[in-house]
Amino acid sequence: MSWCAYYQWHPWIYPSGNEYSGLLIDQLNLFQKLYPEIEVKPIIVDNWKRCQVEVARGDISIVLGANRTEDRERSLTFLDRLSFINRTTVAAYVAETAQLRLYPHRTNYVNIEWS
Repeated sequence: MSWCAYYQWHPWIYPSGNEYSGLLIDQLNLFQKLYPEIEVKPIIVDNWKRCQVEVARGDISIVLGANRTEDRERSLTFLDRLSFINRTTVAAYVAETAQLRLYPHRTNYVNIEWS
């Protein structure tokens, strides 16, 4: 099983020496412990859009961390049930003089609660 991702996405996935670390890597490691007979290998694609295209064409098995959007639903297959829910709280502290880069599209996210 091959995978690709956007490799500069802290805390989800980021370079750590000659490897990658992050929450998505932790999930892959857990998957490998549960299913040791399945070989899991990263395919390094330095372009996020290209990674998605390679998965849509079937050249790569999965893309890690792709949020479900209408555009992606046209080319990718998503699980019917989420594999996990992130219930963490993220906070950041910066100097008063720091320039912040805001992502207004992130306000579209909603909390998902399972009963």
